[in-house]
Amino acid sequence: MKKIKGTGNDLYGSSRLKLALVVKDILNIYKIDWFIENGTLLGAYRDGLFLMQDDDFDIGVIFEDDYLAKIKALQSFININLPEKYQCREVATYTNKLEIFDPSEGVYTLPTYYNGADFHYVTVDIQVYTRNKNNDLYSLHKFFSNDFFSTENILPTKTITLEGEVFNCPNQTQIFLEKKYGFIGCNAQFDDKTQKYIEKA
Repeated sequence: MKKIKGTGNDLYGSSRLKLALVVKDILNIYKIDWFIENGTLLGAYRDGLFLMQDDDFDIGVIFEDDYLAKIKALQSFININLPEKYQCREVATYTNKLEIFDPSEGVYTLPTYYNGADFHYVTVDIQVYTRNKNNDLYSLHKFFSNDFFSTENILPTKTITLEGEVFNCPNQTQIFLEKKYGFIGCNAQFDDKTQKYIEKA
């Protein structure tokens, strides 16, 4: 998906990494299965660095049942443990998730397919994964809700290095990314028909 110019990690990467390390510590205390995902994971997998055009830091968590209540419980725990400069809010529009952000860095409007939602320049997104009737894991995010993962694709998590820091990642990282994106090489182009990436001819 296209990103908005001026929101990339070339400008905000160091601030996002600093916040992500705070969130990492909180999630470890909470003792929950978590892992980096989406563009954050893709950059780590390719070369251990942020994708410069990416606009946030992506983390996934697994709530196998009663996810709405568990989102609220996690939000309360995060708010108790966050340094004062950061905030955490629940989003319940195009998905059910948490956003941890630095309000001092500013806010902007997301593209039209997000229905005019606002987003902060320095944000760690916590996306929720749950199970369907076939026991597959899937994201609540509407753009990825048709991507299904077996337990072994994600659990047990392993670790990966990003910008010199160690984060949890899905157990079968390449399979996870290919199910999300299709082709994951650097010479990728978006295919409107499949809504996945393909290798440039």
